[in-house]
Parts: sequence; structure tokens; C-alpha cells
Amino acid sequence: MAIWFGSVHALSTTITFAIHDLCIHPEYVAPLRQEMEEGYADFEKTGLGLPLVDSFIKESARLTPVESSKKSL
Repeated sequence: MAIWFGSVHALSTTITFAIHDLCIHPEYVAPLRQEMEEGYADFEKTGLGLPLVDSFIKESARLTPVESSKKSL
């Protein structure tokens, strides 16, 4: 969940895109919900333990980056 520690704008945009991707792909709702229900207590203690949620957010951020700077001549 290291992706969450940035600017406020980047966080809100990343979460917005992740929710949008979740709406587009509802087949991920059940597995993500199950992981949250089973592993959230450990996550609260350690900050680790939600690999599916973490991967979903990272993939969403990869597909819809908050910022992209293209430098060309």
C-alpha cells in the first residue's frame, strides 16, 4: 500500500480510478471483499496482508496513471 503515501491529489485520483475500474470489472468485487473481510484485522496491525487489494490498486494506477510526463524533442 506504499502507493497511498503521496500527495492528496494523487491519492484521491488513484482511488477514483480504482473504483471506476472496479465498476467496469465487477468480477473482482467478491474476491476483494473476501480478502478485506478475512485480512483487515492483520492489515490494521501491520499495514500488510492485502495482496489482492494492493495488486488491484497498483494495476489500476498503471493503466490510468495520475501523471505522465513525456519528454521529447
